Order: sequence, then structure tokens, then C-alpha cells
Amino acid sequence: VSPSSPATPATPTTPATPTTPATPATPAAAGTTAAQSQAPHATGRPSREQAEAILARPAGSLSFGGSSGGRLIAGRRMPLRGRGFAFLPHIPARQTRWGVSELIDLIPRACAAVDAALPGTTVRLGNLSKHHGGRSQWHASHQSGRDIDIAFLVRDAAGAPADVDNFVRFGRRGRARHRLANGKTVEFDARRNLALVRALVEDPAVQVQWIFVARWLKTRIIAQAKAARVAAETIERLKRVLHQPGDSAPHDDHFHVRVYCSDEDRNHGCLDRGPVWPWIVRDDAGWRARVGQVSRVLLAPDAGLRRRGVQLLEALRAEPAIDALVASLDDGDAEVRRAALRALTTIGSSAAVPGLRRWLRTSADVEQVRATLAVMERLDPSLSGDLGLALLSHPDRVLSASLAAHVPDTLEAHAIRLVGLHHVAPAVPALIARIESPSRSLRLAAHRALGAITNQPVRDRMLIRGDRRGHAKVAAVWRRFWREHGKANWLTWMRVGLRARGYRFRSPGFGRRDVAELVRAVGHRDPIVAENAGRVLTSLTGHRYHAPHASRGARVRHWRRWWRRNGKRVRGL
Repeated sequence: VSPSSPATPATPTTPATPTTPATPATPAAAGTTAAQSQAPHATGRPSREQAEAILARPAGSLSFGGSSGGRLIAGRRMPLRGRGFAFLPHIPARQTRWGVSELIDLIPRACAAVDAALPGTTVRLGNLSKHHGGRSQWHASHQSGRDIDIAFLVRDAAGAPADVDNFVRFGRRGRARHRLANGKTVEFDARRNLALVRALVEDPAVQVQWIFVARWLKTRIIAQAKAARVAAETIERLKRVLHQPGDSAPHDDHFHVRVYCSDEDRNHGCLDRGPVWPWIVRDDAGWRARVGQVSRVLLAPDAGLRRRGVQLLEALRAEPAIDALVASLDDGDAEVRRAALRALTTIGSSAAVPGLRRWLRTSADVEQVRATLAVMERLDPSLSGDLGLALLSHPDRVLSASLAAHVPDTLEAHAIRLVGLHHVAPAVPALIARIESPSRSLRLAAHRALGAITNQPVRDRMLIRGDRRGHAKVAAVWRRFWREHGKANWLTWMRVGLRARGYRFRSPGFGRRDVAELVRAVGHRDPIVAENAGRVLTSLTGHRYHAPHASRGARVRHWRRWWRRNGKRVRGL
């Protein structure tokens, strides 16, 4: 199993000064056509032809998206064999010999270098990507043409190079865990494997991000490098690039090599994930210029072009284009507006929130306002409770004048859900006011939110019918609670609610002697009561157990087990 990428997308940064020369960037980093190379110098609203030129894909191969979840466009196929390399026998039938040009050029070059240094070496290759990339039955990654599996180089018992017809697993002593099909035993050849990984990481034209390999085999390679007096700079590179992934098999039977996106591919939607090593040269200024180019397409006369421009900015994870994407929420085409919201969600930067706030004050489109609120919550979850409270109590601070004057039920329901979900205590008076709403759904939603916030066992039967007097009676119960306990803290509300349901506590406030009763309450049949008991336990112990789909019994067992193991170390109870 090959790993998915081990870290978050790498944000474009100013490259460090390179320690080795890099191949100069191609003349048109944003594409290959003459129109594209001229496009960065144009300003203002583009014509249809200019927009098409900006959006046009490069002429060569293109790695689009990440190694997991991406695809390969116009990829090249690796030859079956060449100087110093050949595919494992079972690989050709899989049709997984495709990759980006950079990888297809790198592997023969590295294998030839190994053969020149150590004559007679044949590097055995495994899977690259399928013809058009995407998922395969063999890998979660390898989806965008930038990954290749390579069998370890091995030697026989006499120390002579040995050939293999499949991957061979090696243990911590560098010996094969199983004999080969011919009955022979082989060992990990640290000398020749060092030559291979050096050829990969020292290549002057292609930049390698990862060579996944088991930790104990990496140790052998580094030890061999030190014994061979390899330059300290190269050893440092190997220490970083050679890596045992944490989300897949340890790679004790093959190398998994991944190269970075080329500058051209980055400018068209290729995504690197994980670190950018200090010696890597990246044209970040060119990437930012490319984002500026594509942002101009959002002013194109054709809605289809504008939509494609938004989608490409999403693919680029173009944070510098946030303002342009927010402006596209006012586009005359509904598809463009929806695409802009998706792009802002994918980019995932809270820097978009101020612009979205300003936009909310101008829009009268209820559905788009609701969708925008949902995006804001995802970009900055800490805002959610405050947004809900403002919508209920001061809608004019959030919405346009036309919507604030008569807040639609859908937005009120959204706000009620937020304050209940985030237990926003200041929202209680506004929620009580909604108990007498003409809308049955709002009445019940407000009642549930009040229960979530205060933990009180107020029944909702009279809210289901359209009897206004019944609604008023329920509201009166809530108002009485608020008069009597509104100034107390939330733990007091929890205690009052749990005692009303028959739970008994021995301490004046929650203490160590009350943990067993709280654990019992975690298994209550009412999800709100169970959740609130869990909130109290988290507050007391510092331990958070989030398993929304766990059964009542599973929740109780978890807390009992955790308290039995850790209770004595909990201070302050």
C-alpha cells in the first residue's frame, strides 16, 4: 500500500538560496503558447480570446491535483527497459507505466548513472500511474503521474549483485524475510541502493520530494553514506528525503519515489503536499503572477470562461485571489457564484472572512447568504456561535437591510442550530422569544437549542400543536428558569438539569466523588443529556471523547475505562 501525502498542502513561499544549480525555468512558466506568454503583461477585462489563452493547458504532460485525488493529463509512458533499468515482469500487464515528463526523464537518467558507477546494475521498476492517472487497485496515491515504485537492489550471500522478479521484504538486519522463488537468500545492498538514491536527490533538473522507505533500511543507507565519506550536504538531503510514512505500510520491500510539481504544472493546478526542502528552487513569483492572470478571467464576458477561471483558482489554492473570488459572489451567473463559494471553501483561508462579512451586508439572496454563512463557519469555526447570536439578536449587524428587516425562517433556523451546537448562553433570551413563533420548526428548534445550552427537562409536547396558549406556557417555563438561574454558570445549569432527571451528586459542586454518576449520565437515552454529561466530564478531567455515533454503552465504557486508568492523575477535583 502506498501512502497518501503526509502533510498539508505546501503554501507557496520564497525559495531558499539553492545549494546546487537548478535547471533554468522554461520561458513560459504559465504555459507554452505565445498568447499565454504574453498574457501576464495585459491588464483589465480580457477579451474572449485572451481568456481562452490564459486558461489553455500546457502542450506537454500535466500533473493535476495531488498524488492522492489527482489525475494525469497527456502523460508519457516509460519504456519497458533501458540502460540500467527494466520493469518487473508483472507490471506491463497493469498498464501503470505513465507519468509526467519530469519523472519519465529522471528515472532513466538516475539508473544510467548507477550503472556507470557500478556496472552491471539493473534497477527494477514497479508501478507509476495509469494512463490518465486517478485511483488504481494497487495504490491510494500514484494518481497524478509523480510517483514510482522501485525495487530494492539486492546481493546474494557471496555479496554479488542479484536480480529479483518482485519486491522483497527486508528485516531490521537487512536480510530478506523470505527466500526467493529460486530458493536463494538475498541481502539489502546498501552500497548500490545508496548510489540509486543519491542519483535521484542530486539530479540537476528534477526535484525529488520523498523517497519512502522503512526506517531501519534508511539507517543502513545513511550509515553507508557516512562510511563512503559522502558530502555532509548530500547526507543531510538523504536524511530528509528518505522517510518512513506514518499512514501506510513501512515500505520495507521497495522505494516509493515522489517528485515535486514542476513550476509549469503548479501554474495549472498541480499540488505539492508536505515540506518544501531548503534546497528546492521554486518560481513563486511566477506562480503569483499566474494567479493574477487567472483572476482577470473572472472579468471575462462569457460566464463559462468565468466559471473555468474560478475553478482553476480553486485548483491553484490561490489565496491571493480571495478578494476576486468574493467579488464573484455578485456574478450574474448562478454557476459562477456557486463555484466561487466552493473555491473559497477549498482554499480554506480565514482571510476570506472579512470580505464575506462585507458581502453579507449587501446581498438579498437568501440561499446564497445561507451558503455563505456555512462557508464562513468552515473557514473560522470560532465565529460560528457569535454569528448565530448576531443573527438572532442583531441581524442588522450581519445581513443587508432588506433581510434584517424580516429575517427568513431558513436563516433563523440556521442561527438557532449554531447557538445550540456551540452552547451560546447569551442566546437564551432570543431563543425563548422563538418558542412562540408561528413556525412549528422554529419553535421546536429553539426548544432543542435551549435544552442543549441549559440541560433543563422542559417538555415540548405543547409546541407540536398550533395552540398558542400552549406555546405561551412552555415559554413561561423557560422564562422562569432564566429568572431563577440566568446569572449562574453553565455547570450549575448542568447540575440542576441532571438532578431533575434523578442523578444524585455528593459534592456541593461537581467533584471527584461525582464522576461515577456523571459517567452513568453519559449513557442517558436523551442525546442532549448524554452530551452535556460528557461536557461536564471534559471540563473536570481535561479529557475529550468525541464519538457522535458511539452507542450509549460504548460511551459509558470509554469513560469508565479512562477514569480507572487516569483518574488518580486528575488534579483540582
